[in-house]
Amino acid sequence: MGNELLQGMIGMCQRAGKLESGTSLAEAAIRSGRCCLALVDSSASANTVKRMNDSCSFYGVSLIKLPPGLLEKACGKSNRMAAAVTDAGFAEKMMSFVRDTTDGETVSLKKQHKKSGGAGV
Repeated sequence: MGNELLQGMIGMCQRAGKLESGTSLAEAAIRSGRCCLALVDSSASANTVKRMNDSCSFYGVSLIKLPPGLLEKACGKSNRMAAAVTDAGFAEKMMSFVRDTTDGETVSLKKQHKKSGGAGV
């Protein structure tokens, strides 16, 4: 049930223009700070998964591994292996779907790291 809800939310995010799909666009959104949540298909190549994982770790962005084919099905575009959600509301709702999912093998969540701010008071 959680995968269908997540797929629907990704589709709505795409239609709202808040999803950067494709590995290079997703990485650019992560680097620029526009990305609130990164998505990667579990059937993506090892290089793609590593690139997304490294970018997310470095910039403190949460990463969700999706079941094979879910991202391209939700986007309506073939061969989509990675995407970046650029809206905090959509990202939080997707994270809540993942937290509520009991099947931890198909969807995994990487904890978000907080960036430290500038000078403290």
